[in-house]
Amino acid sequence: MYKNDLSLLIATFLFPLHRPQQTISCLARSSTCYSRVLTTFVELLDTQLFHTELEMANLVTCLHSVLMTIPGIGFVNGGIILGEVGDIHRFSSPSKLLAYAGLDPSIYQSGNFHARRTRMSKRGSRTLRYALMNAAHNVVKNNDTFKTYYDAKRAEGRTHYNALGHCAGKLVRVIWKILTDEVEFNLD
Repeated sequence: MYKNDLSLLIATFLFPLHRPQQTISCLARSSTCYSRVLTTFVELLDTQLFHTELEMANLVTCLHSVLMTIPGIGFVNGGIILGEVGDIHRFSSPSKLLAYAGLDPSIYQSGNFHARRTRMSKRGSRTLRYALMNAAHNVVKNNDTFKTYYDAKRAEGRTHYNALGHCAGKLVRVIWKILTDEVEFNLD
């Protein structure tokens, strides 16, 4: 009768709306019915997420990428970054990869006026920008060089996310270098 679990969920929630005469009798048993359906739906999503993450970990492991040598980048972030970047040789410089991610500063200038504070442009791939910001957060926690850089930006008076954006920019430069030269990450 139902093609998949989502149509069952929709039919269960919309059933009382289509037959108003049965709505009152359904209200008594609706809370247990809805909670059962929601519990089943959450369990279904949880198993799908588990299998997706397992498949992503298998794919990233098979690639043997040097990106995985950066402490703080796991299989999910590494897979997203590798998938969004594709062939690193498309980018002739790290600034082009930074612009592709949308992490480059937008430029405000007119004549002799140059803005002192600018925001990130957010022109590029939203998914790549999310993965890089998330990876930068983890790398700051796991690497002393990035932690020192983050603390220096915070000492300049920048907010947490502004400093994290600068760390993501530094991470992009590191990623570009290790992927183009095929060298492992080592800042010691």
